[in-house]
Amino acid sequence: MEGHISWRLAVIGMVLAMCGAALLVEGRSNFPWEGEELPLEPREGWNEFIMDCAKRLTNGCDRQLYDFIFRRREELEINCCYKLTGMGETCYKAIAHTMSSIKRFEPWKGHIYVRSMEGYQDCVRRA
Repeated sequence: MEGHISWRLAVIGMVLAMCGAALLVEGRSNFPWEGEELPLEPREGWNEFIMDCAKRLTNGCDRQLYDFIFRRREELEINCCYKLTGMGETCYKAIAHTMSSIKRFEPWKGHIYVRSMEGYQDCVRRA
């Protein structure tokens, strides 16, 4: 059981890093999810699916997405939009759901999902 939890933690950690959640928080060098209780997989294979989706967020698109969600930027660059729309709405929604399910981000759960979908819809319109 402990190995399964460690594996899940590693997968979610990788997803969040790819989603830009590895920002330095208040000058600290630890990841925002470090020491946080992570949600269980909603169904078997979920983490593998998320990893496949998140692999497509490269070349700074992960950071752009994080900054967009938390209103540090008003628009995603077009090359990032191509990546997001290329992954498809199902992958994108799964990433947004996973990020919003992390306990530390719980106060912003609704905001994370809504803002994520605003970004995705804007990208669909522009790409």
